[in-house]
Amino acid sequence: MSTVGIVRAYIDIETTALDPAEGELTVVGIHLEQDGQQKVKAEAKVKVEARESGSPPFSTLTSTSTSPLAAALWNDYRLNGNSEAIRTLLLYNSEDVRNLAHIRRKLGVS
Repeated sequence: MSTVGIVRAYIDIETTALDPAEGELTVVGIHLEQDGQQKVKAEAKVKVEARESGSPPFSTLTSTSTSPLAAALWNDYRLNGNSEAIRTLLLYNSEDVRNLAHIRRKLGVS
């Protein structure tokens, strides 16, 4: 009988504000681990209003960033069409989500 290894998913989101009534969800990064293999994907969301659902888009096991840099990069992309800004923001998010897995391992959480 074959067994499937544990699958872990880490999610990091970039937003423009902590208050879901005021902020936008701009980027979602997902890091998957299974049987020693890892896959990271970060995607920009053109415009998803957190207020549409009345609550934050994700609950536990997430890291939410509202850093001034992330918001500035998103606004530069959205308002000016700066493709370098969105590439930088996606890289920023990708590093954040990778670090969540690293932090779990350093804390010894199984």
